[in-house]
Amino acid sequence: MSMPRSEAHDRPETKRGDREGRRRDILRAAADILETSGYAEMNMRAIASRAGVSAGTPYSYFVSKEEIFATLLGRRFDELTARFDEAAGRCATLSELMGVVIPLVTDMQRGLGQHATTWERAAGASSPVAVGLGEAVAHTMAALERAVRSTAARQGLIVDAAPATRALVWSIVLGIANVSVAGLERLLDYQPHDLIELAARMIGKGLIEGS
Repeated sequence: MSMPRSEAHDRPETKRGDREGRRRDILRAAADILETSGYAEMNMRAIASRAGVSAGTPYSYFVSKEEIFATLLGRRFDELTARFDEAAGRCATLSELMGVVIPLVTDMQRGLGQHATTWERAAGASSPVAVGLGEAVAHTMAALERAVRSTAARQGLIVDAAPATRALVWSIVLGIANVSVAGLERLLDYQPHDLIELAARMIGKGLIEGS
């Protein structure tokens, strides 16, 4: 027997006519299903049931479950962008910056990020929702590059101006995050902070002009 929505989620009921509140309910329900059951089980009917609304209500706010997922992941990237910009203003060294950035990206990959490949196959790389999410990802990558450049400058270092620098820095961070999610430190006998330090050295040696 399913629990009443107020007991299951311990949240006050959204008032009738509160469209923004209803939209939040739908997104929360989708996030809950993703966390407990995975992307395959996150369909519009399940989302409606979890949110305590009629089966057709989610379609009043989102075209498909792919759009819902893109909204959730896009919001997560927006949060990362803000955190990277914050870190850019306070981290004194690249090691300190990586110590902030890598756990944040790892947390994302452990949650919503693990479903991104499945979502992309369903949505299509050129679909409007994919294009919109791509813009959020691009903003996050730009924020990471800004953070690396400003932190390196505090150490008296100048990051290479090559156009591919942004993609390379993001690839390093994302790759380390995925390794951490896979739990390879248990198999290869190293500590996560060792990998963070190595990433900082790689960026410091490989992306600094004149190195």
